Amino acid sequence: MVEFQNPKLLLLILPVLAALILIIRKDFVKFKKIQARKTFQEKVKQRSFILISRSLIFIFLIIAMASPFTLQTVLRTGDPTLTLLIDNSSSMGIFDTSGISSLENELKKSIPVRSKTFASGDISAIGDALIAANDGDDNILLVSDGNNNYGRSLGDMLVLASSLNSTISAVDLQVNKDDTSVMVFGSRVTTNAEENTFDIVVNQVGNTREYRLIVSINNAEVLNGVYSGSNVASITKKFAEGYHTIKAEVIITDFFNQNNVFYKTVKVEPKPKILFVGKDSAPVSNILTSLYHTTSVSSVQSNLNSYSAVVLDDMRESEIDVNKLSNYVVDGNGLVVFGGKNSYDRGGYRNSLFEGMLPVRVGKGKEGKKDDVSIVLVIDISGSTGAGFKKGANARVQEVEKALAIGVLDDLRKNDRVAVIAFNTDAFIVSDLTKILGSEAYIRGRIEKLVYKGGTRVDEGIKAARKILGPLEGSRNIIIFSDGKSGSYADDLHNAQIAANTGIKVYAVGVGEGTNRKHMQDIANTGNGYYFEPDETERLKVLFGESEDSPSGSSFSLEIVNSHHFITRGLKISAKVNGFNQVVPKPNADLLVATHNNNPVVTVSRLGLGRIVAISTDDGSAWGSELLSSKNSALITRSVNWAIGDLSRNKKFDVDIKDIHLGDKMEIHVVSGSFPEHDSLKFSKIGKRLYEASFTPEETGSAKFFDAVASVNYEKEYAMTGMNPDLEQALSITGGKIFSQQDVKEIVEKVKSDSKRIISAPSSYSWIFLLAALLVFLAEIAVRRVQEGKTNK
Repeated sequence: MVEFQNPKLLLLILPVLAALILIIRKDFVKFKKIQARKTFQEKVKQRSFILISRSLIFIFLIIAMASPFTLQTVLRTGDPTLTLLIDNSSSMGIFDTSGISSLENELKKSIPVRSKTFASGDISAIGDALIAANDGDDNILLVSDGNNNYGRSLGDMLVLASSLNSTISAVDLQVNKDDTSVMVFGSRVTTNAEENTFDIVVNQVGNTREYRLIVSINNAEVLNGVYSGSNVASITKKFAEGYHTIKAEVIITDFFNQNNVFYKTVKVEPKPKILFVGKDSAPVSNILTSLYHTTSVSSVQSNLNSYSAVVLDDMRESEIDVNKLSNYVVDGNGLVVFGGKNSYDRGGYRNSLFEGMLPVRVGKGKEGKKDDVSIVLVIDISGSTGAGFKKGANARVQEVEKALAIGVLDDLRKNDRVAVIAFNTDAFIVSDLTKILGSEAYIRGRIEKLVYKGGTRVDEGIKAARKILGPLEGSRNIIIFSDGKSGSYADDLHNAQIAANTGIKVYAVGVGEGTNRKHMQDIANTGNGYYFEPDETERLKVLFGESEDSPSGSSFSLEIVNSHHFITRGLKISAKVNGFNQVVPKPNADLLVATHNNNPVVTVSRLGLGRIVAISTDDGSAWGSELLSSKNSALITRSVNWAIGDLSRNKKFDVDIKDIHLGDKMEIHVVSGSFPEHDSLKFSKIGKRLYEASFTPEETGSAKFFDAVASVNYEKEYAMTGMNPDLEQALSITGGKIFSQQDVKEIVEKVKSDSKRIISAPSSYSWIFLLAALLVFLAEIAVRRVQEGKTNK
């Protein structure tokens, strides 16, 4: 398809033609005699040929200036030189690298090889080393465990290498030293009312050996057992207010003894103070009272400053002091609004000032007409989708993408309109926008024929989808199926933002173990949509299904729509509700939970510095009783916790420190009404009542500043020893793979093959139009000479 580098220049064609006609046909001279005028007019008729020729000349010149071109694939033979990039960091000490020199010598017999080393000691800056060794069109063989702990992200640098047409492969290294490491994962900050679960993760490489795992909290032993191999143990604990230290230790003789002990500090805050506005007998109040210092009242109090959040339970709009609540939330506090038979659509919220604060508006259905839904399925067919979907599976990422797209197609309503676009570095229309009814087989067949090749530009897919959806009205949606390994991060987000600004929602489905989930989530968030894992795509059916009224006596199961929000992350819901309020999420809100037929139940948004949660079912009195069960009540408590936000926000003095590893700086943040002073710290002001200082510890254990405690652990270099299990998947972004040290022939063949690059290069057609203009001009001269010859005779 022909494109133009300067398409706006084509707009000059019409005004230039108009000007030529005016100049040639217009009588700019006042003739005194009639005969002279007739003679001029006869000449104008004779100059019609000149008008046509000059018009063609100017049209051809303008088209040439607009720079028409097409993208053509070109096979380019490059330099078959291999760069051997060798990691010298401390964690490499557990591997057998004795055969690397022999591998290098064997490779040199067939191809040019240059060897470079990087890293030393406790720092593994693999991403930085890759980009420093990469000039474009390179072949790099990495000798490393793939565990990057410093500098630029390894994943980001591999994406950049892919965009530079470079291939990064690696050598499969065998562990010949035994090592066992331990880490602790869990909440950093909690309250004294919550049960907390912590995972103690043991990673063992080399031979499977027995070790004793001892876990203590504040020096009191809570776990002591013998295990072997890699393992995960869990402990559950409710803490008293203050700071608590968890220590996990493995007793074993291994290669690195520094990673046998791990510390984790837990900061425990007192129960937050919340204001519950509603009936004392409300069923939900029992849950709130057990977890928070709850003050129950029947109307909003005059002074709300001492509360971290306000919970309104089934209140009419006329009972709410909107100005007071608005100022309270904007200042950084939380608001949770429960529905019921006296609120939302039943409480006078429609078109009120209070509705303007909320994440929802009163109404039925979603934004846009139900009979006017347009969806573009955007499918990644780049080379990286040719990688395996996951270890042990025969299916490739692209095969799963196509199956998911067809599954979504089957779940949509038959009256919806669907288009399909495939993209690598360019976008291609696979199926034009059409109603699903009667077109399912055609669309499915077109999707099934897609084949992976080329680089990745998600922004091209979004732009092509925008062109289709831009002129349309109603609900317009883009669903992207990709591994997110794009060479155009900033452009992807920019185009998702443009789509959102024009009312188009962008949803993202991440496919494959090596998916860049953060980037796919960023695309969805920027595009006012949601991110889904492959097993979550049925939630799209909830989003695009019909909203229904609640028939008397019916019940509705709940579905998590967005599982990547603080409230819903890792949450399982088995509850049903018997009723709900009719509301619609606003464009700037996040719908987290809905009924199976698309009626919103939990929707959130921010207002100023504060947070608001709209729960559009009741407090358990009539509709939502199952939400109060032990299996489902976490939805309510997490909603309140999210609304509360920072537990230390309303304190006069507070210190916040995070656990770190040796080699990192410890950042100390202090909330105070005056400048803090400490003998070993130098503070600077970074915000209102907020101060910051840094400290670099020199040994593991605990660090204490003021009354705050944080843990210092061994260097990141020793955190997860052994080969990075995600390395092979990551290398596939560049078309690379992992070779054994004996695969000399395969490495040489790979390098020679990859040095022949297929690239997309623009082929300009400006010269054709310049030549056409010249030929028309010469033809005009020839015709005029013939006419002049006849006149002279």
